Amino acid sequence: MDLRKEIALNISAALSRILSDKITRQTIRWMQNFDTALNMGYLKNLWDDVCYQRQTEKSFSWSYYDDMILSFVAAQLKELSNYEGNGIWLQTDAIYDQLDHMQSNGMTTASAY
Repeated sequence: MDLRKEIALNISAALSRILSDKITRQTIRWMQNFDTALNMGYLKNLWDDVCYQRQTEKSFSWSYYDDMILSFVAAQLKELSNYEGNGIWLQTDAIYDQLDHMQSNGMTTASAY
């Protein structure tokens, strides 16, 4: 790989980490705004529920939490510019599938790929 491509990938990786961390923090704060669904006395919000279930066992409502998180994250990704979204997807194992999906949904132009 030439130096120019290596530098571009390093920048993309750093951008991806920064944006991913930001979206993670936003998702956690968003879920903390909802009351707990599990009445255990020590869980305060839905984020606590998710953490508890991830550490113990997933309940019947796990798919509900999963759908909530995926919907919220997808909405955050749609607000990103094309280069930011591409930077995040570039770090995934399924980059070509993701870019094809994004292009078909009007989120990016993947012609360069």
